[in-house]
Amino acid sequence: MRGASRFKRAPADARPRTRRGGIAPWQRALYAGFAADMAPDLTAVACPSCDLLQTLTPLARRERALCARCGHCLLVGGEVDLQFNLALAVAALILIVIANGFPIMSLQLEGQARATTVIEGVQALWRGDRAETAILVAAVTIVIPLIRSLAVIGITLPLLNGDPLRRHARGLRFVADLTPWGMTEVYLLGALVAFVKLGDMARVEAGPAMFAFAALSILSAYSTRHLDGQRLWLQEQR
Repeated sequence: MRGASRFKRAPADARPRTRRGGIAPWQRALYAGFAADMAPDLTAVACPSCDLLQTLTPLARRERALCARCGHCLLVGGEVDLQFNLALAVAALILIVIANGFPIMSLQLEGQARATTVIEGVQALWRGDRAETAILVAAVTIVIPLIRSLAVIGITLPLLNGDPLRRHARGLRFVADLTPWGMTEVYLLGALVAFVKLGDMARVEAGPAMFAFAALSILSAYSTRHLDGQRLWLQEQR
């Protein structure tokens, strides 16, 4: 018929040719180009002390990038060892169980011996109308360290299995925000002060929990240093 279109009308149920994933090849190339243009520059970082925006360069192991204005340490060189961070988190879980399940100190006075744990101390504070103090002690010595260790395990295990880091960005931020509230070293310092003061009145011996808290404080500081989100992002970008 004269004037009719030379193109055939596609059937109503026809679909564009696609490959596995449901995206046509030309669409895949177009999306890849957009993603490359819109990818964030993870080498640019603002100094947390003076807000100076700077560009990071690749660092060798044990090298440090310092702020050009105030000298604040922005990044420590070297890759993040996820297996090492996983081992630290598992070890922290074991120490948390020991620190809260075994006596922190034992007291001997006039022939009577008494050993107490952190959980018993929290219960005594609660029964003594000091609920706020009991909740604070339980949070900084039991709850927060436990949640942080479980969160680190929940992040590192999928990453070791090849999971992309972007899926765990909120988890990394959560761990970073939670870390300052795990004050096991403050509780340990208070226990040492009580240990010294009670030594003048009775015979006081440190229990397994005291050594567990000391090891947990060192382990927590070491884990905080090695689980660096900025290094993880740069490591994935490379």
